[in-house]
Amino acid sequence: MIELTAGYVQQNHTPILHRFFELFTQPFKNSDMIWMLIPVIGVIILMEIYWTKHKREEEGWNTVTANSLVLIFVSIDLFRFLSKKNMVSFIKIGSYEFLASILVLSMLFIGMMMFLLNFTHFWPKLFAYTFSSIFAVNIIAYLLLVIIYSGMALDVITLFAATTFFLLINLVFFLFRKLYPSNG
Repeated sequence: MIELTAGYVQQNHTPILHRFFELFTQPFKNSDMIWMLIPVIGVIILMEIYWTKHKREEEGWNTVTANSLVLIFVSIDLFRFLSKKNMVSFIKIGSYEFLASILVLSMLFIGMMMFLLNFTHFWPKLFAYTFSSIFAVNIIAYLLLVIIYSGMALDVITLFAATTFFLLINLVFFLFRKLYPSNG
């Protein structure tokens, strides 16, 4: 599996890199998404600064429960966006409309499941605090907003570009947390 993935990336590195840069540039090209991205980016930055400053403070169940709501709200907005463009379709299998609708529906379902699991404290704390962290949820929200609002192709290249984006942003904030002074 790893060899297959590495081979695919090696053969398609140019389109993956191009799509990766689109994840950064599309918000400047499509002003509609800015209204949803500004709060998402603001939350990412402010909460990273907060958690960096207060390293020993433990994230609570209430926080991860609230974080899971972000995916629900973003999914609802994405359905609004797709609906406004007459692009919600669960019938035209294989079409962009179908794939976008399934992606948004999946994120809505994941957000609802995360909310339920967090609200009831049903899953282990480690899973809740990892998958529902402010960082993970808001980066996923950012990626969904950019991909759907820009009409980016829903293919393996976008998957690799989005994964690279997620890992790179994670690395940047990891380094930020290591370099930023803490209050404890």
